[in-house]
Order: sequence, then C-alpha cells, then structure tokens
Amino acid sequence: LEAARLKTAGDKAAAKKEKSQAKKLRAEASSVDKEIDALVEESKRSSKKRIQEVHAARDEALNELATKLDAEHNKTQQATKRRLAARKKSLAIEVENAQVVAKAAAQKAKKLARLVDPSKNDP
Repeated sequence: LEAARLKTAGDKAAAKKEKSQAKKLRAEASSVDKEIDALVEESKRSSKKRIQEVHAARDEALNELATKLDAEHNKTQQATKRRLAARKKSLAIEVENAQVVAKAAAQKAKKLARLVDPSKNDP
C-alpha cells in the first residue's frame, strides 16, 4: 500500500513537473510568436517606408522633368517671339522700301508725263 502511495505521489509529481514544463513551453512559444509578429510588423513598416521613398524619388524626378520642360518651352517661346519680332521688322523695312520705290516711280511717271504732254505742267 505504501509503495502504491509513493508511486501515486511520484506520478503526481511527474504530472506536476510535466504540467510546469508544458506551461514554460507555451510561454516560450507565445514569446516567439510575439517576436515573429513584431518582425512581421517591422517588415511591413520597412516595406511601406521603402515604397514611400520610391514614390518620393519618382515624384521628385517628375518635378525636375516638368521644370526642365517648362524651361525648354519658355526658351523656345522666347526664341519664337524674337524670330517673329525680327520678321515683323524685316517686313516693315520691306514695306518702307516698297513705298520709297513706289513714290520714286510715281515721281518718274509724273516727269515722263510732263515730257510727253507739256500742257500738264503746273503753272
């Protein structure tokens, strides 16, 4: 009877020890799960941060390109304005020259008319 009681007490102690060991293992597993969750969250944050950095770099590159395009557009627009102004000036000179030639031709025609018909001379 005493041996059976000792055996039962030993079994109880072993069961208690196993229970304690299982509790420790569950706690350790929970701790590992928390570490894994923390690493997963950190990985998500790092990925989001990296994506944000890539987007920011893309936006910056697009802004630089837009600035360059605007500058190039302004430069070509200014060059076009200069060319148009030069063409306008050139046409004004041509018109002026044509007017001088026309005036000279009119005077020459008047002189020729006087030579042909002296009665048309002014008194």
